[in-house]
Amino acid sequence: MPFAPFHELFPDIARRETRSITTINSDDVPEAMYGLFELYCNERGCDCRRVVFHVNSPTIETKPGSPLATISFGWEPESFYRQWASFELDGDDLEELRGPALMRLAPQSRYAPALLDRIRSVLKDPAYVDRIVRHYQMYRDAIESGAGLKRKISMGWSDEKRKQRRRQRKRARRKRRSEPKRQGR
Repeated sequence: MPFAPFHELFPDIARRETRSITTINSDDVPEAMYGLFELYCNERGCDCRRVVFHVNSPTIETKPGSPLATISFGWEPESFYRQWASFELDGDDLEELRGPALMRLAPQSRYAPALLDRIRSVLKDPAYVDRIVRHYQMYRDAIESGAGLKRKISMGWSDEKRKQRRRQRKRARRKRRSEPKRQGR
């Protein structure tokens, strides 16, 4: 699932509607304003119903191209993601799909866990979640209509990782099937 920034397709809306949080008197993150930049899957035919947030601050130095935190959030119930996935999900997989969670294979700063806590609070606002869902639908409509992005940013579950997990699970199922069945139960 390649993810790309919402603002590349909808710069005016992103400029008006990108959420930010400001911290003051905080022990776990520097006092600053943090932008929650939305990324959505730009793969045709995908309906993952997730957003990835790159959390950045103009006043905190990071490596070029690296956000302070990369956080995934899916708004559907657990059952949706279990059905949507093309492989069996373990607890960590489900947590990352459903979130909000730090993406395991994405860049994270030392402030990422504290920023995740703050974003969990922000996501308690139903109006904000509705805005994310609206942005997701706008983005998906643009991708499906062919107005998608040429540049892809890969975050999280690459095709190769997905294939690797699928192969691992197939081997485990074959192994379970080949084991003798227990009697008496």
